[in-house]
Amino acid sequence: MMGPDLEQAAQIIAENVASAFERACDGGFEENEREMFVQGLMRELLAVLPTSSSHVLAVACNRHLSVLAECGMHEPWVEAVDPDDGVVTMRQA
Repeated sequence: MMGPDLEQAAQIIAENVASAFERACDGGFEENEREMFVQGLMRELLAVLPTSSSHVLAVACNRHLSVLAECGMHEPWVEAVDPDDGVVTMRQA
């Protein structure tokens, strides 16, 4: 997955994190919130790509999630990201 299309890789990971976040929070995003959430995650991920380190990818995702924690949302954090297929493992805060 860490081929030449880093933006596509970042989007896959960001969409997976957004979906896991929605499931963990028992609800979806408000209108346009998911898109903003995914874009923020993508910015963080693109700053560290290319990498094959699950830890580096998880830290990048959690940097974006930490903004939500500052707003009082203490929901799941990314524990690991499979750099080959973008699958994420979440853990509760």
